Amino acid sequence: MKYNVRIGALAREEIDRRYGVDRGPAGRPSRRDFERGPLAAATLRFEQFDTLAEAVGPAIRQCHVLDPGFAPIVFVGVLIEADLVEIASFDEDPDYWDLIEDDPRF
Repeated sequence: MKYNVRIGALAREEIDRRYGVDRGPAGRPSRRDFERGPLAAATLRFEQFDTLAEAVGPAIRQCHVLDPGFAPIVFVGVLIEADLVEIASFDEDPDYWDLIEDDPRF
């Protein structure tokens, strides 16, 4: 079954808070970059909600998204109707870029 997916109000607020209209200093991604990259990937994954492992119960699932311009991101989706999933929240590792910079292989 293919589910419809929408972005929840709290997730939208967090996107607006974290990512501005324009790219930030040192190439920090914009809201558009986020929407076209990790958020689009998460939307595709949540369209296949049944294939994702249960997070806290059958109505809550999560997916991990890797995108080269962002730290690894975990998205949480909630089944709110029989065919509708809401992306309720997301988070990324705040120390990821420091970890990468300290890695002698890079």
